[in-house]
Amino acid sequence: MIVKLTHLDKTFWPKERYTKGDVIAYYEKIAPYLLPYLKNRAEVLNRFPNGIKGNCGHAFPVAIR
Repeated sequence: MIVKLTHLDKTFWPKERYTKGDVIAYYEKIAPYLLPYLKNRAEVLNRFPNGIKGNCGHAFPVAIR
């Protein structure tokens, strides 16, 4: 499978200066060790298109605000 990666220079953690490219490189490095433990397990991806301090785009119920 070929996946097109974009915006690799986008900053994910400004204080530490980690970018999207850094995170992808880390996942690629640890994949051989991590993937066997994730086999046949459900996974969830939370998107934060405006960065770690931005709005994730979901409305939270009043009870957890």
